Amino acid sequence: ARYQTSGEPLLAERLHATGDLLASAPDDAYSIELYVTRNTDPARVERFLARAQTAAALDKVYVIPLPGAPARLWVMFGSFPSLEAAIAGRKGLPEEYQRDFKSVPRSFAEIRHAL
Repeated sequence: ARYQTSGEPLLAERLHATGDLLASAPDDAYSIELYVTRNTDPARVERFLARAQTAAALDKVYVIPLPGAPARLWVMFGSFPSLEAAIAGRKGLPEEYQRDFKSVPRSFAEIRHAL
């Protein structure tokens, strides 16, 4: 079953953008993992995305529904050409992301392998 957005507009937009990114990013490019959650409630994710929009970070946030049970969402930030660029890019995360998330760089090869 595909992950349902329940009509949440920011979530639908970011899922579409995530699909585009996963289709185009090279395997050796990186994104930054913010978090993985079992709380896949679309309204909750929409609130997170609304806060990201306020922090001017929405266009860099990607939401990846993971296969399997229980349902989980993998929330990523940005796209970087290399591990070094992703590590440097962590300094550009909104302050609350730097404080609240582990911010682990993940290659697109690793991300695709999880799907």
